[in-house]
Amino acid sequence: IPIIVLVFALMVVGLGFLIWSLYLYLATLLSPPSSALASGLLIIVISLCLVFCAKISMTRTASHKSAINNLLSSWLQNYPTETVLATIAAGLLVGVSSDVRRSIAEAATWLLKQNASLKDSSDQSK
Repeated sequence: IPIIVLVFALMVVGLGFLIWSLYLYLATLLSPPSSALASGLLIIVISLCLVFCAKISMTRTASHKSAINNLLSSWLQNYPTETVLATIAAGLLVGVSSDVRRSIAEAATWLLKQNASLKDSSDQSK
């Protein structure tokens, strides 16, 4: 359990860097109070998404949850150093580099467009 707590703590730190970098970026476009409001709203939205995901995962069957937990636990136990280093690296990269943030945004936009085009093509075939 201690490694999971450490990974969770590092993920929270990475999220903090992400929110702080969002605030700094928005402060160049908006007033500081508006930037703080937008950053706070993002935290609330992320929290609601996590609660929603937790509710969904609680409704799954016990065997499915057990298989996922066993897979995740075995991976974390087999590669604890890599897990910690990947979490730190991801948090630092997103927090420091505007190019990485831009690349993530572009990749997310591309994926959303691909998903929308696939959905449109499947709707037209019906």
